[in-house]
Amino acid sequence: AARRGDVVGAMRPRGSCGRYARPERACISILLLCVANALESTPSAANLNAPSASATVQRVHHRVAPTKQAAFDAAFLRREYLPSVILARPYDPGNIGAAARAMMNFGLCELRLVAPDCGDEWCTEEALSRACGAVPVLDNTVKFDELSDACADVGLVLATTARPRDCALPVYNPREAAELAARTISTGSRVAFLFGSEKNGLSAEELRVAHAIVTVPTEKLFFSLNLAQAVLLIAYEWSAAQSSTRPQERTGDKQRDSQEMAATGKQLEALFSFWEHALWQTRFFRTGGNAEERSGRPAAAMAKLRALLMRAQPSSGEVGLLHGSLIALFKPKAPARENRQPESIKEGGDTTM
Repeated sequence: AARRGDVVGAMRPRGSCGRYARPERACISILLLCVANALESTPSAANLNAPSASATVQRVHHRVAPTKQAAFDAAFLRREYLPSVILARPYDPGNIGAAARAMMNFGLCELRLVAPDCGDEWCTEEALSRACGAVPVLDNTVKFDELSDACADVGLVLATTARPRDCALPVYNPREAAELAARTISTGSRVAFLFGSEKNGLSAEELRVAHAIVTVPTEKLFFSLNLAQAVLLIAYEWSAAQSSTRPQERTGDKQRDSQEMAATGKQLEALFSFWEHALWQTRFFRTGGNAEERSGRPAAAMAKLRALLMRAQPSSGEVGLLHGSLIALFKPKAPARENRQPESIKEGGDTTM
């Protein structure tokens, strides 16, 4: 195809009269210029296949070096075998761009933003500048209003925080977390690394969606990392884990039974929602007492049940079995005559709260 400069050069007038020597050549040149402009504004194939969400970011369409675009396209084709990066409440657009650059350094391409504090127009000139060519990552970034929506299709959420607090979840260093992520992806499940806001990290509420904690062993008196630095460190460990994993383990088994895959966030949230509803309806959670007791005790109990299951990292089939059994217990059908309860199963005592 003709380059844009060649087209413009062909349109220059000849002679002092300012008229074109060949009018038909000028018409063809104008047509080629229009085609060139149209091609520049057409999104790439990767953009057309970008995931949808309730609110997606604007397309930036900045020029990208062919080698960097090729790197993104290669990663995009393998995105189901790569972990996603989720940034919760990011504050600085420049850090978002720098995080995108860190991702592309190690072959990661899927970035998700959750309720960015910098607003919907987060893709500023600073973000583009600090992305340093990783514009395709920003161009395909999806913004979510709720963290649960961003994790709905994820089977393993690894939350990065310098303060594990009193969390009952397992705690890994970056290398251990990367190896766990590689094993989980080999089963066909999606994995995401979750990063908190630059201001105050991840809140206790945000940690509820996590299956495990990732903590970088930094200096105890100076442990704060820049957001992009944290993304870079985790991405490097992921790349190292990939290099040490056999090819068949990296790609996973496409024929693997979906029941063996890790339960997604959407499945777990549906289970916890029904579980809590059933405990209220069966009066396991009592309505007596003051308002603090009514709200505090059930919430604490559900937090323990949630932590119990998240630690176990159940499969999709296991969550389906547990959910179905709870439904059967909560809404029992009329028993058939031949279905008698075994004598070894006896009714327990009062366990209400």
